[in-house]
Amino acid sequence: MKHDYLSSLNITIYYYLYMLLLIIARIIKYQVGFKEFLLYRVNIKYYYIFEMSNHTSPYF
Repeated sequence: MKHDYLSSLNITIYYYLYMLLLIIARIIKYQVGFKEFLLYRVNIKYYYIFEMSNHTSPYF
């Protein structure tokens, strides 16, 4: 009985840690904002363009 109680307590602790992680991620997402997210997307796009042109020409 004691072992079952400890394992269920462990599961609830992990569940609350997971919920806390989701809340922290949501707060960070709202603090970063949409502009930085768009800049991140644009940087990824330009990085892919640079990679493709880097494979074609050795001087780029």
